Amino acid sequence: MGSENDYYLSPEDAALQVVATAVKKKHLRTETLIVNSILGGIFLSVSGMLALGIQAGCKGILAENPMIVHMLQGLMFPFGLVFIVMNGVDLFNSNILFFTVATLHRKTSIWALLKSWTFSWIFNLGGCLIQVYIVNHLGGLTRTPDYIEASIDIVAEKVGDPNWGEIFMRGLASNFLVCLAIYLQVMSRPFVAKVLAITLPIFAFVASGYDHVVADMFLIPTGLVNGAPVSVGVYIYKSLIPVTLGNIVGGGIFSISVPWYLHIHVAQKYKR
Repeated sequence: MGSENDYYLSPEDAALQVVATAVKKKHLRTETLIVNSILGGIFLSVSGMLALGIQAGCKGILAENPMIVHMLQGLMFPFGLVFIVMNGVDLFNSNILFFTVATLHRKTSIWALLKSWTFSWIFNLGGCLIQVYIVNHLGGLTRTPDYIEASIDIVAEKVGDPNWGEIFMRGLASNFLVCLAIYLQVMSRPFVAKVLAITLPIFAFVASGYDHVVADMFLIPTGLVNGAPVSVGVYIYKSLIPVTLGNIVGGGIFSISVPWYLHIHVAQKYKR
């Protein structure tokens, strides 16, 4: 039988591993960061497509009990994050965790943080749009009546109904849980444990109806391509901006309070 350390890292070691990951990412060549980020968008779009398929195929259940549909979608969404983590590619939301902690620990600079966040955001969007149009739309997968209706309904749910402040708060809550998922998988060593560590927080955020900017980079453009009555300008103002800012704040709150303050700052203070 293995020791405890064969199965998980202590919180303090996990926090330092987060820092080490950011330091490694800091030294990536720009073209590697771009490719990594495009792949991150593509991988997360797989989850988006599964969630969209569930909504398209469960219209009756959605009308009677939408929470059941959201819970089914929550079970599908972890797939994309598992693909991202296991392949070591870049996701804007997880880079918020890595670079916030490392910058506070003075192992990366503000410039490295801004470069990582900016490039991963832009090219995550690029990867999502590749999936939206080249793969799914031109491939006919999202042009069936059920998919068209579901994608337009999602746009109304995410952009049409809530106000800017509500969308911001949903983004805040979302990335708090996404960063928790990333942090828990850093603590975990066996593959199955990593998958479970990712699944629980991601299930919670999707089932709760929170907003993740990269996931929405797939879901909302799919609806726009299918004729949702929302302009690109409205999408930018009522989704990209508030969800991005909410994700930064939510991820920052988690990163500052848990790995940096509790598991680095406090832990090192008591070791002195």
